[in-house]
Amino acid sequence: MKKLYCPECHAYLEGGSGDLVDCRCGWQQPADEPEYAEFEPDWASAPGDTITDIMEENDWSLAHVADLLDMDDLTLAQLLAGSLSIDDDLAETLANVFGSTPDFWQAREKQYRSAIIRLADSPL
Repeated sequence: MKKLYCPECHAYLEGGSGDLVDCRCGWQQPADEPEYAEFEPDWASAPGDTITDIMEENDWSLAHVADLLDMDDLTLAQLLAGSLSIDDDLAETLANVFGSTPDFWQAREKQYRSAIIRLADSPL
């Protein structure tokens, strides 16, 4: 049986069925927390968006970032656009260059790919 201590009159509150009840002193049970729908945006954000933000914050050029990542310009463009998947090795490189952890970059990739699939499957 659940019990709750009334903060006003210091009595224990319980209903016959074990449900919590309001206190006779006038104190009322807190309302249940509302249930929220899971956030499912109608867009997808590639890991490249995060990289672009970091580039802008640091005033880094595409050539500079390509050099840091040891990539050619085309490969960097594919990474930024989301058409190049982040594997374990690239996640390690991104963590070393931009910070965070390889797990962060892999999770970012997984979220992006999941969003792409969800959006492709959703009705227009």
